[in-house]
Amino acid sequence: MRAEAAQNPSLPVHLQFILADDTSSAVRISLANRKTLDLDIAVHLAQSDDTAVRAAVILHCTLDDELLQLWADRDDLRQQLLLLRRKSTLPASIQSAIHFSPHSFACRTALTGKELSGPEMLFLAESDDTRDRIFIAEQSDLPASIQRILAQDASPKVRRRLAANGSLYESIALHIAASSDIGSCRALAKNPSISDDVIAYLCGHPEDEIALLITYRDDLTDTHRDRLINQRDSLTVAEHFAYLEIEYTNTSETVAEQLAQSDAPTLRAFSAYSTNLSSRVRSRPHLGPKRQRATRSREQPNARRQSDQATVRRPQPRSDLRGRSDLCAALARK
Repeated sequence: MRAEAAQNPSLPVHLQFILADDTSSAVRISLANRKTLDLDIAVHLAQSDDTAVRAAVILHCTLDDELLQLWADRDDLRQQLLLLRRKSTLPASIQSAIHFSPHSFACRTALTGKELSGPEMLFLAESDDTRDRIFIAEQSDLPASIQRILAQDASPKVRRRLAANGSLYESIALHIAASSDIGSCRALAKNPSISDDVIAYLCGHPEDEIALLITYRDDLTDTHRDRLINQRDSLTVAEHFAYLEIEYTNTSETVAEQLAQSDAPTLRAFSAYSTNLSSRVRSRPHLGPKRQRATRSREQPNARRQSDQATVRRPQPRSDLRGRSDLCAALARK
């Protein structure tokens, strides 16, 4: 009965106030759906602890935009999120109020899919909430000034998101590549949009982990391969190129000779593609160090056995035999 009474178009305002504090949520929701709801009653219902009551009044309120602006400016997270769920487009002033909300979730929800203004980008880039800075670091077409701020962020998560951004400026990318931030360099090496110069810089990264990520890119040039195979201190990256079965002919003589001594046939085959491999190395038997040692170890016992056999079978000198026969004859006479 009270829910039906709340819908009565001729219900006096003082009775509406009574129903606004009704213990039944159904009564208050019915009151919130009135087309002629008093402004003060709408404000009162929007502050209800009952989510359904708040949603009914904010989502379906047909009062003027002044009331919507009031809810946006109150910085109440629940009310701001409900405003964002309204079917009708919010006026620009209301949207702006939510964009700069102290509640980061409301702010990010309002800005998702929107073209951000300069002040909004700066607001997010300097936010105390890491989630805000991650959100802005993932946005496309960020100006260099905002990227520079994010590249120096204290949070590694923010720096990694920026390094993976497809709209990263080359100068910012080179700054990240030159840093000691392994996580950001890893994300940068996986970024498909970085330039050839940035790739070339990462080819010389002191960590093999970063260089290996570059090795498996599809956009490498001969310059990149030269740096990865011939100009690194370790053979780790060159070995991965070999296992990829890439017929690279410009492997340096030093690297090719080292690979030619490997026990792995794949590495020796890769070295054979090199035009810099000397004929002296090419003519060697394809025995790696381990097999050479094993061959020597098998040969040494055979050599010792042959030596022993030769010692046993060695004939005695004739002079010794004559001496022994004379001694025997002398003993017999005695």
